Amino acid sequence: MERYLESLGNLSDITENMTTIMITEIINRICLVVHWIGFIMAVILIPMGFYALIFTNGFDGLLNSLILGGGPFLFSWLIRFILTGRKRLVPWQ
Repeated sequence: MERYLESLGNLSDITENMTTIMITEIINRICLVVHWIGFIMAVILIPMGFYALIFTNGFDGLLNSLILGGGPFLFSWLIRFILTGRKRLVPWQ
């Protein structure tokens, strides 16, 4: 009877560890998706700002695109860094 109770205790420990691993994996995947969204926004909006700098009135378009493109990228990286501890700026590493 004691062995059965010990095995149940070990089983609950294994279940708790697997639940923790699964939650960590879900958080990692969500953070990766958020980071990719911020990266794609930056890739699209920052070149638009340089286009505005060259072909329009100047620095207003560049400043807006740097804020609109760089802001979400840095914010999404910060979220991923806080929740997962990964320090890479690009999402594929």
